[in-house]
Amino acid sequence: MSGQSEISKITINVGEFARDGYPISRSMARRMMTACVGFDHVTLDFVGLELNPSSWSFLDEVFRVWARFHPETKIDVAGATDSLMSVITVKQRQLQKELQK
Repeated sequence: MSGQSEISKITINVGEFARDGYPISRSMARRMMTACVGFDHVTLDFVGLELNPSSWSFLDEVFRVWARFHPETKIDVAGATDSLMSVITVKQRQLQKELQK
């Protein structure tokens, strides 16, 4: 052994926690992210999903709230549309501003 710890990874299909092609609700986001606790690296796969008004709370829960309490976990995004990525970026920036206070 080289003394380096192995990085634990998980990929989550966000579509399994969506309804009609849209990520919805904070509670669904919390349910999804419970599977990610303890992993070093999480990839969230948004393939086939779109943005709607309820998606904002889902994305806020993942990329601002959950990320604040799990700073040891790196979250990557795959397959997100431009509109989803723009909201994810907003939520990540909000978290950074909160952490700077």
